[in-house]
Parts: sequence; structure tokens; C-alpha cells
Amino acid sequence: MYPLGCLYLSAVLLEAGYQPLIFDQNEEDDFRPFLAAHAQDALCAGISAITGSQVKHGLVIADIIRDKSPDLPIVWGGRHAASLPVETLRDRRVDIVARGEGELTIQELADALKNNGGLHHVKGISYKTRDGIFHNQEREPFDLAGMPP
Repeated sequence: MYPLGCLYLSAVLLEAGYQPLIFDQNEEDDFRPFLAAHAQDALCAGISAITGSQVKHGLVIADIIRDKSPDLPIVWGGRHAASLPVETLRDRRVDIVARGEGELTIQELADALKNNGGLHHVKGISYKTRDGIFHNQEREPFDLAGMPP
């Protein structure tokens, strides 16, 4: 099964001039070297998971990324993180949670990270700083048909 959610987000990032890289754990037997090699040059790492074994595997992946690139922002999306943003953000392997449809959110977030801007204006995310956990404004519904293929 193709990681369609990740492909949708990648299409938006590609159109905005970014070079997303999708890692699908179902396709990689020995993924540690792959993650270690690419984490060092990334703007951020995104992990999508539904509640269950995907969260467990996502945490293993986040451990590898955190070990190789301790300052790289790790963004979690998917049903689990969106449903439980506070609980998700309490984990040291999570910096930002994307809530809801991520197509517009991921581009705003990437722009903010690229420009070292604050995250307070990025709609549809929750994030943590030394000062606590913050929940930004919800993103308004939008027409997914207008997104790039």
C-alpha cells in the first residue's frame, strides 16, 4: 500500500521548491543507515502514525533521528498525534504535532523552519518550547481538489 498521505504532502512541498524524501518502513529492511544519512541534511523529520504498532515503530525511528540529529525538529502527524496532541508532545521524541489536513500546514511549517521563524503563526499545529505546550489556531477547511497531484 502506498503512503498516500505522505505523497500528498510531498506534492505540496515539491511545488513550493522543497525536496521531500519519503521513507516507508514497509519497504526498508535495514532503515537505520538510511535515516542516519538523511537526518543530518533535513529541515525537519515527519512521522505519520495511527494508534497502535505504527506509533511504536515511529518512536524507534524518532530515536534514530534524535540520536543522529538532536536539534532536528520532529513533526508527528496522523490520527494518533492529532487526537492526542498534548500526550504526544510530552514525549522527548516529538517537537511539533500537525492537527487535521496537513497539505497547507506542512508548507507553512517548512517555510517557518527554513526562515528560522517562530511557529506561533502556523495554523493547525501544536508544539512545545521550554515555556510549555502551545496550540495554534485551527486551519480552516479547504478544497483538497485544489492541491497538486
